[in-house]
Amino acid sequence: MIITQLRSYPPNYTESRLFINGGKRFCWVLEDKKQPFGIKVPGQTCIPEGAYNVSITRSTRWQKDMLLLHNQDDLSIVRDGVRFTGVRPHGGNDVDDTAGCPLCAYHSNHQGKVWGRASDDLFKLVKRALDKGEEVLWVISS
Repeated sequence: MIITQLRSYPPNYTESRLFINGGKRFCWVLEDKKQPFGIKVPGQTCIPEGAYNVSITRSTRWQKDMLLLHNQDDLSIVRDGVRFTGVRPHGGNDVDDTAGCPLCAYHSNHQGKVWGRASDDLFKLVKRALDKGEEVLWVISS
């Protein structure tokens, strides 16, 4: 399964369209703003563009199984000289809800607000693919 996230970069947040296996738009993604190359502000920086593995692991913060994006054996992301940990797509409504993670929602006002949690449906699709033995990749580009 290939999850493709196509980004745009308004001044104070990042908004994306999310596609599954090249189909029609599945949902919107809201993230924190993009920082300059090699800079990370904890909880206020979207992860860099690139391709990431998707796994399902238990979140200690949320106390449930969730998707986790990573490109390292320790399940972190290292890119552009910075390290991100615990990058989990989840629900929320604005950048204050991201904690540095992608918010997946069915609706967007294209001004930094999203609603209609899509993360649970995305979880089910990914779980089904992983249970079949498929590799799941999350590819982010602009």
